[in-house]
Amino acid sequence: MKSNKENNIASDVIVDLPERKSPGSDIANCFCPYLEITRFSNIKPVELDFIWPGFIAIGKITVLVGNPGLGKTMLAICMASHVSTGKEWPGGARCPIGDVGIMSAEDGPDDTLLPRLIASKADVSRVHFISMVKEFDIDGNQIKRGFSINKDLKLLEECLCKVPDCRLIIIDPISAYMGGTDTHNNSDVRGVLSSLSELASSKKVAILAITHMNKGGGSGNALFRVTGSLAFVAAARAAFLIEEDKDDDEKRLFVPMKNNLGNDKTGFSYRILEDSNNVPFAEWDAESINLTAADVLMNHEEKTDREEAAEWLYEELGYGECTTVELITKAKQSGHSWSTVKRAKLEIKVEAFRKGYGEEGRWYWRLPTGGTFNNSQGDKDDE
Repeated sequence: MKSNKENNIASDVIVDLPERKSPGSDIANCFCPYLEITRFSNIKPVELDFIWPGFIAIGKITVLVGNPGLGKTMLAICMASHVSTGKEWPGGARCPIGDVGIMSAEDGPDDTLLPRLIASKADVSRVHFISMVKEFDIDGNQIKRGFSINKDLKLLEECLCKVPDCRLIIIDPISAYMGGTDTHNNSDVRGVLSSLSELASSKKVAILAITHMNKGGGSGNALFRVTGSLAFVAAARAAFLIEEDKDDDEKRLFVPMKNNLGNDKTGFSYRILEDSNNVPFAEWDAESINLTAADVLMNHEEKTDREEAAEWLYEELGYGECTTVELITKAKQSGHSWSTVKRAKLEIKVEAFRKGYGEEGRWYWRLPTGGTFNNSQGDKDDE
């Protein structure tokens, strides 16, 4: 007897599967966890909406990465100006008008953010500062604490319901709002950002997360230059590098590190200008540039280890005084040797001082309070 193959007859292959027994007919009425599953035939396709077509999508996380002093926050404020007024993006792309929320752990809303928003010609009536969480202790006293993404997303969702036209939330820097999350642990970071991404999608708002660069070489995969876990950029749909133009000290480059939303080889440049009140603001150059983050890092002149450590230290202490024990840990996580950090400390005249006595005493570092500072105490081996 000839087989189907020999007779050149096609036939379906039928596999007998063992019977799958239900774990219980009353599972729907219990509180057991279950896996959600949906047929793709029951999913309705949805087109992406953009704040900036090809660059920043509504409902997604976008990451802005760069070293200190390059104007990341000013560029984010420039983006807030685009959204609050609807003015065109560089290259002529349309920007829908909407409200903007800003979380900033580094700049004051009254003395820094507001003047820069005005200098950027933003509609400040559409821009909102998201500050502290207010709650009550067990004695009924009102207390304030910092916002935490992994604890307070419900509060943010309530705010978005009150501001339904909000289309952009800026988080600067995102590491300051991760609560107790280990920002170098991929699993922990993914868990937090997954919840943030779900909120962005459900409330139709774009998230712009600002973060910093770690110490590394000028070549290789640019994604590994992001401080903390790789999950910060893995969870984002687009990530852009901010860097100096090595041929023009006044120019800053905005180039893709990854872009799942559009062209991953197109970026723009901008400059930091000042208005009549000497307030700095970012202004785009008109023409696009065909560079990637890998191109920029490969061609950029390498800074010395001490220069990079000095920039890192200046940024860390910009938050306020810090124990040397904590700084040692952070330096190791960022790839800086402690001996190099101590040399950088002398270069930028960091002040070392001690609080407490005996076993309770701790050494601290802080930025100098005056223009000239006698760092003789800081020359001592404080740790």
